[in-house]
Amino acid sequence: METLLNAKKFSKQFSSNEGGGIVMLFRATGIGLDIGSKKIKLARVKKVKKGLELMDFASMPTPNGVIEYGKIIAPVELGKAISSLVKEMGWKGQKVISALSNQEIFFDNFILPRMNRRESRKAALYQSSSFLPFPLDEAAFDIFFLREIENGQGRKREVFFAAAQSLQVEHLKKVCTLAGLRLTVVEIPALALNRLWNNNNGKDLTVFLNIGYSYACFSVFQQEKLLFQRSFVSFLEGMIDILGDNILLEEVDITENLQLQELMEEFLARVKQMLSLFQPQEREMIIARILLCGGGAKLKGLAGYLSMVLNAIVPTLNLPATLALPPKFEQYKQELSCDFSVAIGLASRGVLG
Repeated sequence: METLLNAKKFSKQFSSNEGGGIVMLFRATGIGLDIGSKKIKLARVKKVKKGLELMDFASMPTPNGVIEYGKIIAPVELGKAISSLVKEMGWKGQKVISALSNQEIFFDNFILPRMNRRESRKAALYQSSSFLPFPLDEAAFDIFFLREIENGQGRKREVFFAAAQSLQVEHLKKVCTLAGLRLTVVEIPALALNRLWNNNNGKDLTVFLNIGYSYACFSVFQQEKLLFQRSFVSFLEGMIDILGDNILLEEVDITENLQLQELMEEFLARVKQMLSLFQPQEREMIIARILLCGGGAKLKGLAGYLSMVLNAIVPTLNLPATLALPPKFEQYKQELSCDFSVAIGLASRGVLG
């Protein structure tokens, strides 16, 4: 699913075609902006013969008091803060692609009678009233057809529903404007990841566990189709509270600290819950591999620990083979793979379409 933003009048609807392809409104840029609750990341890519090349990247701490539970609550202050980084990079006036945080987006799967897309959208929006925390007329939303179902009750269709509050789109646009950037496309972080790291095998699932500072996101794709996504509390914020802001996750051993073990047990319980929620919906699809990314992926031994406990292959995300890395950036490979994966995926949207 792609969320598109018109330069003159942003839409109140998420927009895509039925096949999960991309709808372009204008020629976008190769710059991606990923705003996290702890860190703001910018990446710029260009298209080359064999795929993409990373041109540059930058980051800054997220100012205090501008984001709360994943929502932008002080767009003016946030935009002005990012403007200094944009000016430093020499990117003022450039087009940019950004994303709403996973906590701002609400998902569910619905089984609906088989009807046209317009009727299906109305029916799904009506059903969403039971869980959306804002009025329906404030929702930016879309649906994605997943599969046809035929049983004794007639022909039905399973749809994937996603919605966000349109006010957050407004805030994101204001942030970019004040930062000196021109926002052209807004999308979901998981889509940015899937664009570069999907295995493109129709039979296999691509699963991401993106661990941010406050929240983690569990996403399941079949090729371009987002089948399932849920966000839940991460362990990073609690870990930093215990060990302090200056910790290096690459050097932390969770087995040496009882409090950290308790944090990890709570986190693992949520991951297992995500697995159990997905499997009943897709009984024939087994998750055998989970790609680990985000700041939390740098925690020493986490990938191996999750592999053992979840009985699945859990590798830490590496930069895709299709992304060329200039020699001067080789030393930042781990940081780019973990912290900048969404920003790079967003940037690639501008050149790959």
